[in-house]
Amino acid sequence: MDSTVKSCLSCWKAFVFLTLFLCVRLTALAAELGFDVWTTADGLPQNSVNGIVQTPDGYLWLATYDGLARFDGVRFTIFDKGNSPGIINNRFVGIYADRAGAVWAFTESGILTLYREGVFESYETPEGLSELIREISEDEDNRLIIATHQKLYYFKDGKFIPLPAEKQREPIKTYSRKPDSVWIMKPGSITHKKNGGETFYSFDFRQLRTSSVADFTVNYFPEMAAAYCFEDSHGALWVGRVRDRLYRLRDGEVELFTAAEIFGSKIQFDIAPILEDEKGNIWLSLIIETPNYTKTGLVKYDGGNFELSKTEGVAMGGIIDRENNLWLTTIGSGLMRLQKRTITTLSVKDGLAGDEVYPLIQTRSGDIYIGTMNGVNLYQNGKLSFLEKVKNPNNQEVSSRGFSESDNGELYISYYGGFGQIKSDLSQKILEKNVPSGYTDFDYNSDGSIWLANEEGLIRFQHGQPTEKLTVSDGLPHNKVITLYKDRNGVLWIGTAKGLSRLKDGKFTNYGADVGMPEDFIRDIYEDADGTLWIGTYSSGLVRYKDGKFFRYTVENGLFNNGVFAIVEDERGNFWMSCNRGIYRVGKKELNDLADGKIAKIESVSYGLSDGMLNTEANGGRHPSAIKAKDGKIWFPTMGGVAIVDPNAETFNPKPPPVVIENISIDRKKMDAANVYAANHDLKNVIEMQPGQTSLEIDYTGLSLVKSDQIKFKYKLEGLEENWVDGGALRSANYSYLPHGEYTFRVIAANANGVWNEQGAAIRINVLPFYYETWWFRILSVLALALIIGFIYYSRVSHLRKIADAKTNFSRRLIESQENDRKRIANELHDGLGQNLVVIKNRAMLGIRKGDDPERVLKELNEISESAVLALEEVREITGNLRPQLLDRLGLTKALIAMCKQISGVIELESDIASIDGRFSENEEINIYRIVQESLNNVLKHSGAKIASVKISRSDSSVSILIEDNGNGFDADTAGTTHGGLGLVGLRERVDLLNGELKIDSKIGEGTKIRITILRKPARSKGL
Repeated sequence: MDSTVKSCLSCWKAFVFLTLFLCVRLTALAAELGFDVWTTADGLPQNSVNGIVQTPDGYLWLATYDGLARFDGVRFTIFDKGNSPGIINNRFVGIYADRAGAVWAFTESGILTLYREGVFESYETPEGLSELIREISEDEDNRLIIATHQKLYYFKDGKFIPLPAEKQREPIKTYSRKPDSVWIMKPGSITHKKNGGETFYSFDFRQLRTSSVADFTVNYFPEMAAAYCFEDSHGALWVGRVRDRLYRLRDGEVELFTAAEIFGSKIQFDIAPILEDEKGNIWLSLIIETPNYTKTGLVKYDGGNFELSKTEGVAMGGIIDRENNLWLTTIGSGLMRLQKRTITTLSVKDGLAGDEVYPLIQTRSGDIYIGTMNGVNLYQNGKLSFLEKVKNPNNQEVSSRGFSESDNGELYISYYGGFGQIKSDLSQKILEKNVPSGYTDFDYNSDGSIWLANEEGLIRFQHGQPTEKLTVSDGLPHNKVITLYKDRNGVLWIGTAKGLSRLKDGKFTNYGADVGMPEDFIRDIYEDADGTLWIGTYSSGLVRYKDGKFFRYTVENGLFNNGVFAIVEDERGNFWMSCNRGIYRVGKKELNDLADGKIAKIESVSYGLSDGMLNTEANGGRHPSAIKAKDGKIWFPTMGGVAIVDPNAETFNPKPPPVVIENISIDRKKMDAANVYAANHDLKNVIEMQPGQTSLEIDYTGLSLVKSDQIKFKYKLEGLEENWVDGGALRSANYSYLPHGEYTFRVIAANANGVWNEQGAAIRINVLPFYYETWWFRILSVLALALIIGFIYYSRVSHLRKIADAKTNFSRRLIESQENDRKRIANELHDGLGQNLVVIKNRAMLGIRKGDDPERVLKELNEISESAVLALEEVREITGNLRPQLLDRLGLTKALIAMCKQISGVIELESDIASIDGRFSENEEINIYRIVQESLNNVLKHSGAKIASVKISRSDSSVSILIEDNGNGFDADTAGTTHGGLGLVGLRERVDLLNGELKIDSKIGEGTKIRITILRKPARSKGL
């Protein structure tokens, strides 16, 4: 046989053997563990991840050939030279996070990049330093150590400082994972320095594997430094990536693991220790290579045995995060997370008749029957088999709709087109034919009959035949009956396509919206140990029926989904339910506490593809739609086979997620990262929004890497919002308008188990006002307004005071005038009329005494007559002064003309008086007359004028009076009184009484003009 053929045949045999071997060895591990993978499709910048660290705040940082990536469990934030000032080269090959939280990364060309407090800085290899950076670490004094292939350097203030000569090393490699433990590797030996002591190990590095698969390390390690080292928690050093060998150095001895110890056969392999998990297991990256194929995987060493798990891509390294997730970096396959699966599956690839599964049942014997659309499977003693004999009347695989086991162990099956019994030989006895819709649920009666839930109503079945059919006409809310449940009191509860009904004593009682029960498609009914009924609906949530009252739970109350297709209670008191978006869990105590008003919201935990499901669309409405097996695991039917939940595999995460405010955008413009970092870490640093900037967007995140997409947030803007806003899983808050003022934004988060970080994160925000919105402007405005009001008040008071003074002066002068008039009249009566009357009296007495002298008597009578005439004239003059008689006899116009003629005998007076009779009332006419009379009296008494004029004109709406003279004039601004009469004050008062306007134009030495305008309606006709 040709040697080439022999070689190929040998390789093929090795491949077949290894494949079979790995398949057997992987079964147990694969059932427990699963990989979640993130690639460029999920936001990674590049699928080769060259390094990973977790910073103290909880972020994962990744080094790739196309920049750095920061991961919060949900989204990647990419930093590269295109979007991050300070990065000058994207091809990063290593990364390190120091104790202070700064991130150090280095490129394949030796550029060192630092990220600290939101800012990147890069440092190129100094002149003369030609070797590339190999790794970064810190010494016991927190000094950063840069290791190249030849030397060690401190890095301080942006400079590479060579370590002192005594600290430089000749060895190929130095490894230190702990401050007090250093492994120094030289050709032929490894020395361990710890706590001041040294342990020497003889070790020949000439065994290094340098060809084929290991060549990928040449880019960043010299040929003689390809060995990969890891120190475990027991102080042992694992050395891998050595030709077909794995070494463990501890307690002065070198232990060798070969292919025989790891695989049980001789296989060429390359293996590298990566990390240690919380249980002390060592995880190693595995590459197996033959001339025809390469196989990659992970190896777990539990202290005595090696277990293998296949991975896609070559695992380069990894970390255990603070929540005990195992993260792996790969070449070309992205970022991986290895975790224990809560859910395992059975599907077509495992031998299931079809992936579309509906009813499930576990019999008393422990066997589990699985009904699919393509037949029935039996899961017995860990093995899955197909029941070929269970067929419909047409000898075809049945499309299952329901299972039921009677009290005597008989197993019934419903399918499209019929109803039958699965016999002990796993064949089928057909009980009824030609039922188009089949049955979805069963319940047994004491007389041996069976209630069947059917799309045409509730049917009683006995002795192989239907005996009774109840429909809407009998009281059912809908003919499509989905599920049946007989409670502990023997009452039958019926779930239909239009709500819930109860059959008791032959009568239906229907429950609708009026009592809190939605009229929805009922999927499942479950009774707990307390006798409480729990009803699952298709789209209206979960309903509790307790003590005669209904209470409904929806997504608004914290339920993961409003679909409840199946309800199963585990041993811990949790309800596991299914819906079209997967499986979810909620505590029964929380549900009761919410209904009883003790809490405001419940916490749901959901499970989907990342937890092991093959398809998140669960099925229900065919019964049983989920079961709790005797081992405590819960089986759910889905569109991707059976999903099996192990409640005991679910671990509680007690660690609250750190909360970080990542970005702040003002009017859609992102703020500088350094300012955001400063504001996020010290409330003394305030974010300022300038006047006119109104919208604010804040991006935040919670840093739990377990079910990161189920982290829930609450936030509030103190100063605007009094209560917390339920943000759900959203990671941003938006405010379209903020009035000026000072605010504090706070955000808190809870992990998937409802553990809240009550401290959260906070930033202060100050929205600056426009100048007219500032306090000082408002104070000045108030002061100015106060001054204006004060001025107005002062002016008004002054004006009112002047008016009051004028009125007081007027009243005083009016009284004085009245007293003067009284005095004048008294004087006139005394001096004139009184004297004349005395004369008359005396003459009369004298005449009486001279009665015998006719001449004397006649003379006295003549004297009496003359004195009487004088007395009459005195009376007329006095009465004329009190009220001009001419007004009553001649009217206003002629009275004014007569007055002017009388005065024209004293001074030269021109008059032009239009007829104004009928334009004023009698009281107004006397005021007009007195105005003209007083004005002319002032001209005669005070002006010293020789010429004067009076002009009275009228229009349809007004009467105008103009009186002027060429006399001495006076200061009209200061003149308040005149000699005699009421003077100007009286003049103004009379004009005001007429609602007129008075203007006096007078200057000393230039005469006086008095203009009076009185608005009037057109004159009434008097024949004028």
